[in-house]
Amino acid sequence: MALDGRLHQAVYRSTRNPYLEATLGQYYNLALRLWYVFMDRLDDVAGHVGGHAALVDAVLAGDAPEASRLASEHVEAFERAVLEAELNPPA
Repeated sequence: MALDGRLHQAVYRSTRNPYLEATLGQYYNLALRLWYVFMDRLDDVAGHVGGHAALVDAVLAGDAPEASRLASEHVEAFERAVLEAELNPPA
């Protein structure tokens, strides 16, 4: 989780927008709470974390449209996973 946090901070910093960086940091803190609540019920934690690679590649390449698309997919996949975990509590 520490590596995930540092990675997210680096991506946020790459926006060069301190207001967006601060806002995204606040959203990350909220998402982190969800991680800790649902982590044991999420199906593919490694896949979700591993999904950062393509996003980082797009950011480093300066490909804003691809980075935007991948970031949206990343957030939406996390949302779907948490909703699925919430709808299917452990027995």
